[in-house]
Amino acid sequence: MDVVNQHLEKADHDERIDHRSNAARGIDEQPTIHEGTAARILEKEGGISERCELNRQIRKDNAFLRKLKEWIGKLKNAAKPTLESIAREMETIRKQVITFFYAKLNNQAKREQDEANIACAEQLVQEYTVARQKIKAAIKARNQLQEEKDALPIMSVFKQRTLSEAIEAAERKIRGLKKQEVDIFQRAGKADAKGIQDIQRVIAEKAASNQHIAAIDAALDTKTEKAKRAFAELVEKSSRFEPAALWQERLSIRPEMEQQAMDEICSKIHSKISLAFYAVSKQNADQILEDDRENERNARQIEQQSQTNKNAHRKKEHGNERE
Repeated sequence: MDVVNQHLEKADHDERIDHRSNAARGIDEQPTIHEGTAARILEKEGGISERCELNRQIRKDNAFLRKLKEWIGKLKNAAKPTLESIAREMETIRKQVITFFYAKLNNQAKREQDEANIACAEQLVQEYTVARQKIKAAIKARNQLQEEKDALPIMSVFKQRTLSEAIEAAERKIRGLKKQEVDIFQRAGKADAKGIQDIQRVIAEKAASNQHIAAIDAALDTKTEKAKRAFAELVEKSSRFEPAALWQERLSIRPEMEQQAMDEICSKIHSKISLAFYAVSKQNADQILEDDRENERNARQIEQQSQTNKNAHRKKEHGNERE
């Protein structure tokens, strides 16, 4: 067999003889059977040999198997992520994380503003509560003095005069306290005690709203962590691509994705986007995805390659001038 293969090689034939079975050689195809001279003579004379018929079926099956394997190979290649698809997925995740961070910044600003308003409102309510307690106490004291005066005999002139002066002082105190109450109403932008009750209801609503915001922030943190893991998986998948080429592809997609992020923020979070919040959100997204250091490295590599190309071009032009 080796001698035959040597002669085949010398004659520049690709075929070789191998005693091993198809399975041993790693070939999935079914081997044909030996037909024999009698079977071929029968076929030549117009008859049908079972052996030849079997081989024809085997060849058809093997051809179909090869075609099937070819289709499977094409499907596998189609399923493999391309440079563009990986870049788009990475930029899509970055866009999502930007919106998550913007939502958290917006929630933080809202919560801080609400907390400041609540503190101011609680101060007014506290002042009003103290003022009402003092007014009630002053009215009670005045009423007690009046009852005491009314119970005195007519002849107790000195005692009546003393109580009258005390009652007048109590009235002045009550008027002063009510003036303070009116001042509280004015500072609160309310007309009466009903307005203070409205403030208390708003305080409770804002406290409940802040609890809801805290729950939203927790959900955003969960989404961010999930996005971070998905991004890390994409980084592993992209290892077969040239980092600089992947980075350039991402940069070509980034304006589109960042515009989508801004549109989403305007439609769902903030009708008028804060550029300061947006800039911080992009920075935070790059940091949590650990994308900022990689981006800097890729940018330097692209810049170095660009400079190398420029230098080579200059040398070529300089050489042409000398010639």
